[in-house]
Amino acid sequence: MRETSSTTEASTTEGPLESDILLQSYRSTLSPTLKKLVPFQQIAPWRLKTAVMLTVMAVLSGCVAVAALWAGNADFSGGYWGGMLEELDLVRPPPMCHMVRANDTLPEHRTCFSATAKAHANHQFNFTLPGNATLGDYQLYMSKLGMATCPAPCPDCRMQIRMWSQHCGQRSYQPTMDDCTNTSGHVVNLDFLFGECTPDGKGGANKAFGNPPLSSDSWRCAHQRVGFIGHFDDPECLGRNKNGVQDRTWFLHLDGQVSASCCLPDHSRCFLHCDGSAS
Repeated sequence: MRETSSTTEASTTEGPLESDILLQSYRSTLSPTLKKLVPFQQIAPWRLKTAVMLTVMAVLSGCVAVAALWAGNADFSGGYWGGMLEELDLVRPPPMCHMVRANDTLPEHRTCFSATAKAHANHQFNFTLPGNATLGDYQLYMSKLGMATCPAPCPDCRMQIRMWSQHCGQRSYQPTMDDCTNTSGHVVNLDFLFGECTPDGKGGANKAFGNPPLSSDSWRCAHQRVGFIGHFDDPECLGRNKNGVQDRTWFLHLDGQVSASCCLPDHSRCFLHCDGSAS
């Protein structure tokens, strides 16, 4: 009995277990405050291993995301990738602007126009808006208050876009139009009026828009730093659900900065080098 006991005692004091080594290593990375909050004895081995596995998975997911962003040179114009592009929204955009009119087809736009015109005629918000406020000023104010299903109105601006028709190899983290030197393709120049439905020549259409203005002063075109193009599968800009929401969106910088984020008007090829301006 004495021999068995000594053997057992020897095995328990032979050395620290692997899990104890991992726990001690983990605890050494903690600050003194966290060491008090998370005592060594209270960290279960299975919890540590789970945390390590989750950390590794998070790092791998980040690497995959970065690789996907740098895969902009891949050809998305057909085949399997072309099918994916049909459902791809290149950016999560702000709500699309729209200046309501009497001949709007969507019920919510007609409702907004009727309410805006009535408020404007009756000077309903004269305690907030100036006496010379326009119909657009009233629509902007009512959209900020969430009244009458009003969308934010569009600024009276044009968006000019310059893009390269083919994918360009990116030579640095920040793309430039010089990346397209010695690359097949040509310059594509586009001109959109904010909020205007512009057919793409292939059965669809595009609408240009930006971030919604916070006030009538911010309607100035120079305040538009990032532009968005919403593409529709139909020429009337109703969208697949017939609710005026674009089917997909891409973006560009309007301050002279080049990005590899643009699409051809018919959305057949994306991740193209481009820059733009608003005026």
